[in-house]
Amino acid sequence: MNDIALTSVIQKALPHFVTEDATEDSVYEYLIAEGVEPAVADRIIIFTPTTFGRVMMRHLKLVFPETYRIQRESGELSDSLLLNSEPVFQAALNLASTIASAQIWEEALHSEVAYWSAETDSVSQALVAGCPAASIKPQELIVHWYL
Repeated sequence: MNDIALTSVIQKALPHFVTEDATEDSVYEYLIAEGVEPAVADRIIIFTPTTFGRVMMRHLKLVFPETYRIQRESGELSDSLLLNSEPVFQAALNLASTIASAQIWEEALHSEVAYWSAETDSVSQALVAGCPAASIKPQELIVHWYL
């Protein structure tokens, strides 16, 4: 799938993250019904909220790790992998950045997608607990793929 097609699929999937009864399974089923390959659908569900969260929190000037690791069913972790080499991450990040730069960010859509991210949730909890943004150090993303 080329970058333009991938970006289009991600953009069309965004509303499916925010329906009242949205779950990972419901978003996955939507993506599969649209002809998206299962591995790409999994990545869209994982990386889209992460990228939207990072863009939403950019004003905090946090330094996010540039890598991620895959946790296998056995609990074993892969070596660190570069996020910028992951096409879905890149496409979702470009889309989120474009939406924010164009000032068409919608709280009820784009921020809600961002809140699917464990990273966004962790930062939000730290801020609510009174932790200054400057002291928040996000950790490497761990993806639970049972390959």
